[in-house]
Amino acid sequence: MTFARNKQFRKFCAYGFLKNLLFFEPFLILFLRDAGLNYTQIGLLISFQLITQNILEIPAGILADSMGRRRTLMASFAFYIAAFVFFFFSYGILGFTIAMFLFALGEALRTGTHKAMIFDYLKLNGWQSEKVAYYGITRAWSQRGSAISALLAAFFVIATRDYRMIFIISAVPYLIDLILVASYPAALDGSKTGFHLAEIKVNYYRNLKEFFYSFKKPGLLKTTINNAIYSGYYKAVKDFLQPILAALALSLPVMIGYSDEQRSALVVGVVYFFIYQATSYASRKSSAFSKKTANLQQALTISLWTGLLAGIISGITYYAGYPAIAVAFYIIIYLIENLRKPIAISETANQLDTDILATVLSTASQFETLFAALLSAMLGIIADHFGLGIAIASISVFVLITAPLFIVRHSSKNPPFN
Repeated sequence: MTFARNKQFRKFCAYGFLKNLLFFEPFLILFLRDAGLNYTQIGLLISFQLITQNILEIPAGILADSMGRRRTLMASFAFYIAAFVFFFFSYGILGFTIAMFLFALGEALRTGTHKAMIFDYLKLNGWQSEKVAYYGITRAWSQRGSAISALLAAFFVIATRDYRMIFIISAVPYLIDLILVASYPAALDGSKTGFHLAEIKVNYYRNLKEFFYSFKKPGLLKTTINNAIYSGYYKAVKDFLQPILAALALSLPVMIGYSDEQRSALVVGVVYFFIYQATSYASRKSSAFSKKTANLQQALTISLWTGLLAGIISGITYYAGYPAIAVAFYIIIYLIENLRKPIAISETANQLDTDILATVLSTASQFETLFAALLSAMLGIIADHFGLGIAIASISVFVLITAPLFIVRHSSKNPPFN
């Protein structure tokens, strides 16, 4: 590797580590179920959050490119903290909807913005050739944060017997991250940092023109669709691992004298810790994996198939009454997302001017969140009628069948599964 692991590199790693200290994340579905919501309501609530994020992401990307990325990220963390407070004080669907709305605002402002800052920094230092390795390491630190978060969250739930406290505790690292982003060098704000309305309008139309021109490139469009399909699938199904882990916990002879909630918390925390350790390793190895394939497009395609097949097997085995096997294959879904993410981001960056990278990455994320919203609603409805195992397997089959249709349509010069 030719890049320096300097102070800014450590800041990028710390940002990802703190951002992923979401103590509530391994327990969100269990928390909502405990609050009385069924799978349909949970699926629709997740869809609402994703659709809200979807609507806001292009304006948010343009805001980041036009008005400064540091301020955009700081506003993002402020909305996240407000969402955590609403989750803590809410007991019904209305409060949870407001919390999801605030969380969506935070996601929309954050998505693509920090990645663009990293790639700008690499360009400024002449390290563009190290994009996969550099981003892979920073993402690995994010996964380490998730791993530690899972263990700490399990401890908090076991100690308090209450999911609510972990929402308030999650606000602490996000406040620290807000301060950290404020310390980033001004050069990472991008070339468009004015707050004048006239300048914003000019930049808005310029970004839109450059964006639509960029997406006329077949390679960029193929990368965007391939990445959006799997990442959307991952976003829709990832949290539904929690009920499977709860079922696994109750089948194990551990902590017999404790409540079902405490037993579930222990298994969820430990399993998520090892999941995020494994996904951290997968992120670090994404560069090595991509070099074993003919090109980055092929790496994305192989991983797409693998993740969807794992989802099908996981759903079937859970339905058949084997939660341990279901969990093992569910973990593969997580590994694949983190193996392919640095590859997809780097392939996108290879075909773009970094000045509009935040805009394009936010729009690419918009595609995946829209797809995830559709899948989340479908998964919740199917789960309430036929069971969670059937729902996961059905969604995986649906994506497996539809993915080639979209990729073929938008990449006639390149076979979708080459």
